[in-house]
Amino acid sequence: MSLRALTTAAWVSVSVLVSHLAAYRLTYDDPHARAHALANSGHGWTAHLPALLLAAALGAIIGAVSTAVNARRTSGGHTRSRVRELLVLAIGGTLAYSTIEIGERLLHHNDINGVLHDLSGGGATTLIVGILFILATAPLLLLARRGIEALVATPLPAHHGARAIRRFVDATFVRELFVGLEPTRGPPLKRLG
Repeated sequence: MSLRALTTAAWVSVSVLVSHLAAYRLTYDDPHARAHALANSGHGWTAHLPALLLAAALGAIIGAVSTAVNARRTSGGHTRSRVRELLVLAIGGTLAYSTIEIGERLLHHNDINGVLHDLSGGGATTLIVGILFILATAPLLLLARRGIEALVATPLPAHHGARAIRRFVDATFVRELFVGLEPTRGPPLKRLG
């Protein structure tokens, strides 16, 4: 399996996991009703959702960085169609989400009649909401993936990279970036040259 395919699988995993979370939160406002719906549809694995989401997100980011580094090393590699990538994320996410939802119910109910009964009630709503969420977030995931790849693939002169690293590591810059506090200022520096 290629690095690009593994990276795409990681992005689809992020989409499916976030959609699971969003579909049940949007369908069931009440936490007790949500817990009951999750328990009755074979979603015991959702207790591990944060760890799974973190692993999938790290895999997606590392894959995007590796893909960009590999493309840079091989003189740019091949260009990819944004429409094709968007379709792969949307269709792959939809198929994965639907398969997982139906598989969870099939394992929980042990027969197709229980699955059909479950999907004729609130289960169909969560399935539809999850699919719509995947379709709505596919462009955002593609934008994030392309952004990471472009950021890594953009060559910087050595002095710009060193300056950017120094600025990021500088505690006042980090404090300003994450907290919004004004940085403390020292005396002006003398220009070199």
